[in-house]
Amino acid sequence: MPHLLTLRPLSNSSRLGWSNSRYGTFDSCKRRYYYHYYGSKFDTAVPGDFIWKLKELTSIALTIGNVTHKTIEALLKRLITTEIPIDRLRLDEFIRDMVKDELRQKIFFEVYYGEKSEISEDEIFTKANESVINFLESERFAWILEKGVAEKEKWIIEPPHYGETNIAGIKAYAKFDFLCVDGDEVLIFDWKSGKEHLETHAFQLRAYSYWASYHMGIKPESITPVIAYLHPEYSEIECLFDSEQFEEFAIAVREQTKSMEGYCKDVEANTPLEKELFPLRSKDGFCERCNFKQLCWGTRAADTVE
Repeated sequence: MPHLLTLRPLSNSSRLGWSNSRYGTFDSCKRRYYYHYYGSKFDTAVPGDFIWKLKELTSIALTIGNVTHKTIEALLKRLITTEIPIDRLRLDEFIRDMVKDELRQKIFFEVYYGEKSEISEDEIFTKANESVINFLESERFAWILEKGVAEKEKWIIEPPHYGETNIAGIKAYAKFDFLCVDGDEVLIFDWKSGKEHLETHAFQLRAYSYWASYHMGIKPESITPVIAYLHPEYSEIECLFDSEQFEEFAIAVREQTKSMEGYCKDVEANTPLEKELFPLRSKDGFCERCNFKQLCWGTRAADTVE
């Protein structure tokens, strides 16, 4: 098996790169896709910094996930240098401080659109802390302590370059959370602190397998991608797939990329068509949870759905 950090060269093309989240945004609403990926640079009617402000709005759920992921990332990196038992009180302080930083630095969707007057520090801390503790008390963490650390020099805790890879000639991004090895098997983990969406998450994990196959030169059968749900309890779902399914996935990525490129006036430069050619979605519950609803429906009120 090649050393995990010997990565293959990446594309320097300006073409858009496929990712599961990018296509999900494109598929759900073309106007939201425009604002998220192009608006701050190309929109001539709305100031770019205002579009960027809306894009950067966070939410309670996103912040819980962000704090949880960053904490687990820090714990795994700590294991690389020391296996001294974790001080739970210091861990609580670490999580609490991170929550305070998020509250101080970020603008929350729920406040901006008038759903709440303020965000509860305890609400975010409690769920993030529970998710982290569920991980620490899981059989998986026990395995990491007992066996996984034996090859910790091969760990990848979030891939470099935003997880850029190549899927059948298509530039793509697959930013997993943790990669380690178990003998000849490569394990790839994606931590999930939210609700279970198996079909969407399984498709996402196929991209992670492609990352490992491309950069490490190994067959997909040697890769085990794992969805690890952290709340309300720790559970795992393995998403194995064979070479035939691997090819089916590549075909889907090519088709999805072609669809997104259809909204580019210059594919090589990733320059979008005019905003008006990215149609608005019919006003519905989806719009209620969109960061850009103020631009589409002209209101900051919480009751934008008729």
